[in-house]
Amino acid sequence: MKKLGVCGDSYFASISYDPNNLDNGYGKHFTEILAEKLGWEVITFARGACGNQTIRLQIDEIIKLKPDLVIVGTTSPDRFEYPINDLKTEKYVDKFTDLLHEVSYKENEGLTNIEYLDCPDKSSEQFIFKNKKPVLFADTLNNIFQNNRYLKKNEIQILEKWYDRFYDFQWKKQTDTWIISDGLRKLMDNDINFFCINRFLYENQLSFYGNKIIKVDSPLNPSNYNSVNENVPYRFHTTLKSQEILADLWLKHINENYGK
Repeated sequence: MKKLGVCGDSYFASISYDPNNLDNGYGKHFTEILAEKLGWEVITFARGACGNQTIRLQIDEIIKLKPDLVIVGTTSPDRFEYPINDLKTEKYVDKFTDLLHEVSYKENEGLTNIEYLDCPDKSSEQFIFKNKKPVLFADTLNNIFQNNRYLKKNEIQILEKWYDRFYDFQWKKQTDTWIISDGLRKLMDNDINFFCINRFLYENQLSFYGNKIIKVDSPLNPSNYNSVNENVPYRFHTTLKSQEILADLWLKHINENYGK
């Protein structure tokens, strides 16, 4: 059976089964509907609120599973990965030593550095996260400022001041573009077909990938169906009808462009 790989944020994240909430969107995500229509297996690492850095790590994991096609959804540059643990040290230079190795990012752990098990997304069920102790949490600045259980109030206030003075949206957009482009290049190097939905990144810097890049205004972009004013309860932000529409549009797109 062919495999459809999925990387991205909440717009691309299918939902885990919850016996206490049978209307949470389980089995209703467009990638699940699409895979059923294709007769393929779907493999997802998409996770709500994650940033483009985490999506880049998702691509590495998808490649290991050798899918036939990958849908990569990019996200906004206002997202960060930050330590779950308190990494305070006595000296600034300690940050450059192995002193914090056990509780900070580890290169060989890849995506398992990121907290997944605390999320209701289906990707949290992937076997790679079992018996792993994540060290980073991925979230939007908006979520961090409004409601965050990992950071203390004074830490959030410090982050707000940093954001006001030191955060440049366009520069973060540039670095995120480089990061995602590197992931797409790795998919190509591994002869894996893909389509990437570009929502915020620099379009001209992704032009090398040709029609593999889905532009932000495309009807294939799930964020264009965002139901902000409809009080939709689903973590993927759209109505179930919109998910069905997306599945049909993607089916047509794949049938016309897969492998080209």
